[in-house]
Amino acid sequence: MVLRSIFPSVPKYLVITLLSCLLWQLNLTAQEQQLYLSRFVPNLKYSDADLTRDTDAATYKAIFGEGDEDGHRLNSISRIGELTVQPDGASALVSRPNEEYVLYVTEGNGTLIYGSEEAALKKNDFLYIPAGVRHGISNSGSKPIKVLFMGDTTSTRDRLASASQMKSFFIMDFSAHGTNKPHQHGIMEEEYLILRGHGYLVAGQDAYGNPERHPSQAGDAFYFAAGTRVGFFSLNKEGEEHSIILAIRSVDSAKSQKK
Repeated sequence: MVLRSIFPSVPKYLVITLLSCLLWQLNLTAQEQQLYLSRFVPNLKYSDADLTRDTDAATYKAIFGEGDEDGHRLNSISRIGELTVQPDGASALVSRPNEEYVLYVTEGNGTLIYGSEEAALKKNDFLYIPAGVRHGISNSGSKPIKVLFMGDTTSTRDRLASASQMKSFFIMDFSAHGTNKPHQHGIMEEEYLILRGHGYLVAGQDAYGNPERHPSQAGDAFYFAAGTRVGFFSLNKEGEEHSIILAIRSVDSAKSQKK
């Protein structure tokens, strides 16, 4: 009766059909807005990069952003990539005037060339590179060093805590069956890289608003556009090593300007 009073001259079955189509379209639109990308880093091919110019000792894998086929989907984040430098080798020295970086060492030891200075690197070290500073990685050790480069645009600050766009860089440690519960950030782009462990990673939602769970393992990387549902459920058991995820959040300039 409510439907007939709203649309008095339209058959009830047709009104129900129209409303059903409208609700389906709204759900579809919400699903399309849940943008995420996923990569398994060990299987990625090497790509050209300024850090590997004129040297055979350094290789680069574009995970997200510049050098990746879906790089145009990212906004404030410029790139996420893995640089590998072989023993007794070095990357090229580069300077990017409009990008700031966080570097994270996932394997090995080496040296960061930072302007006119040098700093020793070891596994689990992270560093901040301001925009415009000439930098590179050398390796005088006996094993390769692997470094994640995570870039952002628009900041010229000189401390990670003061970065204008790159708001959070952190490690999440999940105990057995731990979770950070599915959630979303309205104006933040976010990336997860699973460093250790396995579980279900929430990325997006289906047409009915239910979180989509993806089996995940060490080496998996995910990018989440602003507003996309994200979370993790560890499948590690009691007595096993904890699941470890490297995460970075960045203000999506396009979203923040609309607020």
